[in-house]
Amino acid sequence: MVAHKWLFGRVGGFSPRLLWLNFVWLLGIILVPFATKVLIEDSPYQLSAVLYAAVVGGTVLALINSLRHCRARGLLRPHAVPEMMRRFQLFLTFPTVAFLLSIPFAFVSLSGAKYSWAVDFALSASAARLATHPGALPDREQSSSSARR
Repeated sequence: MVAHKWLFGRVGGFSPRLLWLNFVWLLGIILVPFATKVLIEDSPYQLSAVLYAAVVGGTVLALINSLRHCRARGLLRPHAVPEMMRRFQLFLTFPTVAFLLSIPFAFVSLSGAKYSWAVDFALSASAARLATHPGALPDREQSSSSARR
């Protein structure tokens, strides 16, 4: 949810497609508690891990598509530095791919798929600062963004 707030704090335009992508993201957010409950109660079954990974991966995939749509249609505000948005998209892509790749892995090793999520969370938390912190930009991007203010 923090990533959604961060992204939409930089969106300055609207399109019907963006609205629908946001609806899909909201649907995913609504389904996360259900998928979590199924995972906790039916944890010995692969389907519970598959459902959880699909819901989480699909939810972030909707957010990635929202970002891509905003970048392609010029819906971002001028202060949204292109390099920072590119890094943010890469930051979102990593956990999405990890969750979606854990789906077939869950059929081989259910506990292995769950452990892969823990590793994914740890790596994503450390990558978040690099992806979204203004100080993480290269010097030329920092100086050009400072000149625009």
